[in-house]
Amino acid sequence: MQWQPNITILGVFAGHESRNAQVFFRNALGVVGWRRLSPLTTDGCSNLLATAIAAQLSDKIVQLLITNAGEILAVSTL
Repeated sequence: MQWQPNITILGVFAGHESRNAQVFFRNALGVVGWRRLSPLTTDGCSNLLATAIAAQLSDKIVQLLITNAGEILAVSTL
């Protein structure tokens, strides 16, 4: 698990099922692609999605806590 800094969120996706959300982003090296938001809890997933949407709409740079499996556990604005 590691924090990835200097992330620009390019897109977000949420399906009609609960706990089904993804973020499309790029880092300093280029476009990373789609990564799933952690589905551990419904509130946690929706809070991560809301933070990602706010960062995308305001063009804020964020950092992401990503598991070794590629899931996003946290979104933090800088």
